[in-house]
Amino acid sequence: MRPLLPREHGAWGMLLLPALAGLLLGGGGAAGWLGLLLVLAAYLLRAPLEAIARGRHDAVVWTWLTIYLAVAVLSTAGLAALGRVAWWPVPLVLGPVLALTLWFASRRAGREVLNELVGAIALPAAGLVTYAAAAGRLEAAAIHLGAACALYNAVTVPYIRTWVMARRAFKNEAWLPVLRRVRWAAAAALVGAVVLVVGLWAGGVWPRLLAMAFVPGWWRIASGLPRAGQVDLPIQTLGWLEMAHASLFTVVVAVALV
Repeated sequence: MRPLLPREHGAWGMLLLPALAGLLLGGGGAAGWLGLLLVLAAYLLRAPLEAIARGRHDAVVWTWLTIYLAVAVLSTAGLAALGRVAWWPVPLVLGPVLALTLWFASRRAGREVLNELVGAIALPAAGLVTYAAAAGRLEAAAIHLGAACALYNAVTVPYIRTWVMARRAFKNEAWLPVLRRVRWAAAAALVGAVVLVVGLWAGGVWPRLLAMAFVPGWWRIASGLPRAGQVDLPIQTLGWLEMAHASLFTVVVAVALV
């Protein structure tokens, strides 16, 4: 029986990169790896829950829901036994995000931009969980890691949408008006992110190296937006390029927070 998995390929990177960075920054250890297992189980739970929200109730859905839930419960019990409970507020805060995701799933509108954007901003919270599990406490470094990755994702989602629409417009001009709208949305997100990070840098909230981590990401958006619609870039190629950028970004942020 094939496992029931979330469909968004890019979300795996948005989840695992901050989760692994949080694990390493927190010091690793058995508790940290249990935290990573909990994060994975919690994310995988989304697939059967969304299927149920869409009205699917077959044995496959309930089997995988039971398996993922059991792993999450056992991981939580293991962390509690080790006295690592500082991460508990994180899933409570993210409850409304899950509710929004299931609401969109019930309406069969999981690909709506708002749903994808909120999910992308919420996924780096995995780094807070693994850090708190490994370190036994939730510190400013974990919060800065999560905030940095969330901001990076908030800019990335409209940028990726631009390229997806560009591919469609490349083959069918009827998509050109949509491409123009998402291109402006991506440009606006980029400008907003630049202003925010420069303001944080000037205020001394983050070290300069942390702010510099955004530069490659900003450059790829500023140079990529004009090209969207001019070249037919395969989605798979775009995905690998984005994974490389996101990995570089996470490494620089982690180094800055050590």
